[in-house]
Amino acid sequence: MKTFAIQLPDQRVVHDRVPDMARTLHLQVQGYFRPRVQRLLAGGEVTVIDVGANIGLFALEVLKRTGGRARIHCFEPIPETFELLRMNLGSSGSERVRLHRAGLGRTAGTATFHYAPRQSAISSMYDMMASDDKQATLAAIYDERIREKHHADLPAYMRRLPRAVNSLLIDCHAWWMRRGMRRVECELTTLSELIEREQTGHIDLLKIDAEKAEIDVLEGIRPGDWGRIRAVVLELHDFGGRGERVRRMLRDHGFEVETDQICPEDVIITMTGYR
Repeated sequence: MKTFAIQLPDQRVVHDRVPDMARTLHLQVQGYFRPRVQRLLAGGEVTVIDVGANIGLFALEVLKRTGGRARIHCFEPIPETFELLRMNLGSSGSERVRLHRAGLGRTAGTATFHYAPRQSAISSMYDMMASDDKQATLAAIYDERIREKHHADLPAYMRRLPRAVNSLLIDCHAWWMRRGMRRVECELTTLSELIEREQTGHIDLLKIDAEKAEIDVLEGIRPGDWGRIRAVVLELHDFGGRGERVRRMLRDHGFEVETDQICPEDVIITMTGYR
């Protein structure tokens, strides 16, 4: 597997299959660290669960912000992406990081993932090239607020093109992405199984970036385990009432919920729940 050594804006070096994507993802990861999350991480020894760890940028940022005090469990189901995760987190020198080559879901078992080597961050059990994803991209093209929030690296000329032309360009990109995709059978476990296996007394921060599988992950938490979780931060694809469903689920389990949605067209949002 050919990889590139990529220097991030903070001078750290990570490895990825695509030369430019890691810098964009590094910027996007900063959005998880809202003031209350930062205060939570500042308090002594903390336990963090990273669901959808990808190449490890969120976990590296947690280690940086906690001075290496955090105990982190990273879950990444795609074998090739997991090897990049191992390369990047192995260089951190922390023995407090546990890497799991598995995804989290409603139940343990296996699932077929759509692996996108050309952009591993969108690998998923679900279709990431659906019509609702195209609408999200179109919104980012024409709304500077959305574009800046997601650090969307879109060519400037697209802003001057008619919507119909950009729609066609997005369809062509989706066709190109699909041509490179592979189906991969991956292991699944549940958060509650991790809690039982690792004898985890508490989870200070549960981070989920599971590309439309957020609800699957949350439904894999047994009722008795919700009380162990102090905070949840997740990227949510808010289509078809998914946002309200997750918001209600978190509130029903005693969380105060915030989102960073800036307008109705901003459908890829960060939702945070605190106790």
